[in-house]
Amino acid sequence: MKKIRFSKFVIITTSASILIPVGIFFVLRYPISLGTVGPLNNVLTQIDQTIGSPFASLQDLFQANAANKQLRKELRQMTANEADVTKLEEENQALKESLAIREEFASLTVLTAKVTVRSPVSWLNYLRVNLGKTNQVTKNMMAVSEGGLVGTVSQVGANSSLIKLLSNTRNTEEIPVKIKAEKGDVFGILTAYDADDGTFVISQLNASTSIEKDDAVETSGLDGKSVKGISVGKVVSVKNNSNNLSRQLTVKPTADLSNISYVNLLGE
Repeated sequence: MKKIRFSKFVIITTSASILIPVGIFFVLRYPISLGTVGPLNNVLTQIDQTIGSPFASLQDLFQANAANKQLRKELRQMTANEADVTKLEEENQALKESLAIREEFASLTVLTAKVTVRSPVSWLNYLRVNLGKTNQVTKNMMAVSEGGLVGTVSQVGANSSLIKLLSNTRNTEEIPVKIKAEKGDVFGILTAYDADDGTFVISQLNASTSIEKDDAVETSGLDGKSVKGISVGKVVSVKNNSNNLSRQLTVKPTADLSNISYVNLLGE
């Protein structure tokens, strides 16, 4: 008797598992022809939307997160590309300057060096480059950037050298210079750097010849150890005294002393 009841239960359960899905299929497939299934269809649709909505929002969130990651990746790549372009531009400019200097000073040794160390603490005083004794660097070689004098070699190591900048206010390197005035050359000494104005101070002039604004200033080489003919800058102003020989000149540097990436070292 129990076996008969169990068999009936199995038959009913199996039939229900088949008929119920089929019935739902027809309800959803033919909602218009069966007027009584309209409310049921609406209920099922509402349930589907209620259950599916959070998953759709979650999917949108994942997609937005993936898009943001891709944008950040592209931004990092763009930044890296811009840095590479800037580096290549600096190297290209340094190469052009080096070629021009080698042509102008064909009889001298010209070495192109990259700035490797420049501490914020001594920014205006010193910088270090990547060439040394093994590259034929010698003490007192002149350092040129952007076509203008920026300093001299003060220390030489095996593979690096220390450049003492002309903007060193603690211990200014006195450089003999020549002012190319309209009525004749005037010789003097670069004696100081004004950090407030970013200009050189030239004094100890040898003649009372008239000097005007924008007159060119270059190295004279009269100390017997510096190279002559390197651009220093242009006259900005002349401070006159009763004695023209004690005049003081303010000169704007040819090079930007605050931004030096490469230098050309000149020497015998």
